[in-house]
Amino acid sequence: MITKGKSSYIPYLKKIWKECFKDNDSYIDFFFNNRYSDDSVVVKIVDGIPVAMLFVFYANLILNGVCKKVGYVYAVSTLEKYRGRGISTELMEYANKNFDLDGTFLVPASESLFKFYEDRGYNKAFYLKEVSFDVFDSDKNIHISYGVEPSEYKLLRDNMFSCDGYVSWGEESLEYALKENEFVGGKNYSIFYNGNKYAVMGYIDKDRFFARESVIADGDLKDVLNLIAKKEGCKSVYTRIDVKRNVEGNDIPFGSIKGIDGVFNGYFNIALD
Repeated sequence: MITKGKSSYIPYLKKIWKECFKDNDSYIDFFFNNRYSDDSVVVKIVDGIPVAMLFVFYANLILNGVCKKVGYVYAVSTLEKYRGRGISTELMEYANKNFDLDGTFLVPASESLFKFYEDRGYNKAFYLKEVSFDVFDSDKNIHISYGVEPSEYKLLRDNMFSCDGYVSWGEESLEYALKENEFVGGKNYSIFYNGNKYAVMGYIDKDRFFARESVIADGDLKDVLNLIAKKEGCKSVYTRIDVKRNVEGNDIPFGSIKGIDGVFNGYFNIALD
């Protein structure tokens, strides 16, 4: 049986998460306390017990100037004992048929899984550009403060990125992403630079500053990230940005979509990957 969630399933769903993703209990509890709802999860029941799941989170996709209602398929997972039976395919088919959506999209966990999802109707549609550089000397002025309101982040993000293939997250999703970034030890930066207001969601990995998302104009991107990295005592910077941006970097496939045609070089990021 495949069904939506119930509160009584949560202990079983946490067990699935633990086995499949190896996260610690505090992170799993954080997710279920802050992002879970019965209507957001699809569950496979075998002999009365949940053995597999996936989550669907709503967003809007801009295509030809029109907003399409889409769902982000997240945390597709099956207990090892039940793998190889096509359960994840069943869950995805259920999600595509039983949610009020124009299409669904996801992030394959590895390059090889793009083919797996392609066989199930998901086509490559979203790409990112990897940008990395060493910290350099700079005497430019910047104002950095910590903390960004979800409403402000959404406004900055939509104004910066809105074009064909862009996924616009709602405030609820962005609120969770900002909280999750802080929970795992990251910081959310509110920036005023060169007469512009920007935002960055990032964390420090050893001596590298990793910007999970950089809501910064192309011409200011490296300067701003460099100044944040210097402030945090880092030696290098890494970020992933919209592949269409006029910044040198390495293009990589990132996500696939089902149910909607005509999405090329799309951007969504904030995949909680």
